[in-house]
Amino acid sequence: MLEMALEDERRRLTPERFEALMRALSSATGTEALIALFDIVRTSPENARSTVIEIADALMDRFLGADSG
Repeated sequence: MLEMALEDERRRLTPERFEALMRALSSATGTEALIALFDIVRTSPENARSTVIEIADALMDRFLGADSG
């Protein structure tokens, strides 16, 4: 699903960097990330959601530049 969502950005990255972005986003936004936020940090669903969005935004900035989103 991430790959489809970012298909338009693929041309801006080498294949290796695109794969690295997919791995980073998958690990930072997947179920395990939410479980850690709920079970370990004990945060609310609203805070977990905003945290995941902030992390995804930071990753997009890192890989595609601050004007990516």
